[in-house]
Parts: sequence; structure tokens; C-alpha cells
Amino acid sequence: MGIPEAVAHSLANNRKMFDIYIMDTNHFAEILETAGVYPEVFAHKYWVRIQFHRFLIDYFKKNPLPFVVARPSPRSSMVWRHKPVTIVINRRWFLANDGQHDYDKIMSRLKLGISKKMFEETSHHNLDWYPQYYEEWVQRNTGTGS
Repeated sequence: MGIPEAVAHSLANNRKMFDIYIMDTNHFAEILETAGVYPEVFAHKYWVRIQFHRFLIDYFKKNPLPFVVARPSPRSSMVWRHKPVTIVINRRWFLANDGQHDYDKIMSRLKLGISKKMFEETSHHNLDWYPQYYEEWVQRNTGTGS
């Protein structure tokens, strides 16, 4: 997630990932401050990245149909997102005519799931990071490597 090793170690100390996902920003910043790692603005940047990861994982784990494993397809890639198509094939390989790509849906959920102020304050640190992290995650989890 682009989080420096010292920050990751401070957060992971005796915690499960779920505990970090639900941590509020104040507690998150306190942990980093106690570890002498980063000022609050950087704590918020990393907190938002962790929330993006949580929304990404939650989105692809949604499984409304029995025995269907939701996983990204090559068409979940950012390259596919920028192609001029009217039909987007999303994570379960079903045709979806809503025209929204998985990435756009995740970003919409992120923006609704965290405070607007927090999103805006950290955007200049994360705008390039979001699509790059998404693309790398999709490639790793698609199994095609493309």
C-alpha cells in the first residue's frame, strides 16, 4: 500500500488487519505518533489508503450467488476502463450495462464511506496511488499477470 515499513510495523504490532480497518483516524494517528513516525497529515494519508484497500477487498469478496467466487478479470484493468466501450464486464464476468468500471464503483464507495474532508485533504497524496495500487492488485489477483 506504499506504507513505509516503520509505519506498517507500528500498526501491525499485536493487531489483525480487521482491527486496523476499523480504527478511527485519531487512534491511527496516536499509534504513529507514539512510534515517533509521522505527523498527522501523513497518518491520514495512510489511513485513507488502508480504507481504499478495505473497500477494494470488500468489493471483490461480495458473493451474492452460491458457489461463485468473485475475483477480478483482465477486464477489471485500468486499461480496459479507458477503452471506449459501452458495456463493461465487471468482476464476475457478467455483462453490466451500467457503464461503471469496478474501480469507479470502489472509488464511489470510498468517497461515501469516509469523510469528504479526509478524502480531499489526502487526495493530493493519493490520486496517482489509487489507480496504480488498484491495477497492481487486479493483476496479482486475476492470475493472468496481464
